[in-house]
Amino acid sequence: MLPVEHRSRYAEEIRSELHDLAQSKATPGMQLYYALQQLSRIWALRRVLKDPATRRMETLLRILCWVLSSERRTWLVIGAVTTAALIDVVAEQGWGSALFAAPTAWIFHQGARWLRKRLGLVVKEGNEE
Repeated sequence: MLPVEHRSRYAEEIRSELHDLAQSKATPGMQLYYALQQLSRIWALRRVLKDPATRRMETLLRILCWVLSSERRTWLVIGAVTTAALIDVVAEQGWGSALFAAPTAWIFHQGARWLRKRLGLVVKEGNEE
């Protein structure tokens, strides 16, 4: 099921894992469970191997999760975006429109909280790196 250029690598990995299972005297039930796990993941693996763009999205998702896992990193991004927008608004429209910067930062933070919930991320106490 895997693309031809990746078959030998993954066949070697699976043989190695099966060898490890045999060495650890895994029961037939454990071996069957392993085989079913591998089979259930094969389509996702095939999709990723055929479409390298999926890997880029995964990288972006990991970066997003890393930023959202810390209040400090989250506020650094929100602050940078809000400051850049504020400078642009002041330059284009004057100080009167700058009053919208504070609510915008609050809206971004609410969006970050929503994303954390959606992605199942928890900001741990003391995770302020």
